[in-house]
Amino acid sequence: WALANDAVILYDAAYECFIQDDLPQVWGDRKAVVRVLSNLLTNAYKHGSDHLTIRAWEEGGRVVTAFSNGAPDMTAQDAFCVFDRFYTADRTRSGQDTGLGMAIVKALAEQMGHQVTAALKDGEFTVTVMWKQV
Repeated sequence: WALANDAVILYDAAYECFIQDDLPQVWGDRKAVVRVLSNLLTNAYKHGSDHLTIRAWEEGGRVVTAFSNGAPDMTAQDAFCVFDRFYTADRTRSGQDTGLGMAIVKALAEQMGHQVTAALKDGEFTVTVMWKQV
């Protein structure tokens, strides 16, 4: 989980990490796992507020990671569609985003047998990945 810490530091964002001690290893292709985490961090940095909370814990035979940040302009429809290819919440259609980052997160995670969900509650957007243990 050092990757998440390093990537957030590179972005110079305010963040909190709550990582359970002695988490078991998760199943997956190393490059794909790195891409999933990198895309989640990039998405939070580009589209969220200036504060990010990363949590990781073991639950029900899986390792769960949750990336949460303020999303004051996000709508329930945005949260519902966030994993759709080419979906972007950019109302101005400025062309700054391709709408692929979160679709890649979901595709890679599911290809490795993991589950990904997104939720918006009280202005906070959270993406949760439930990783299968080795």
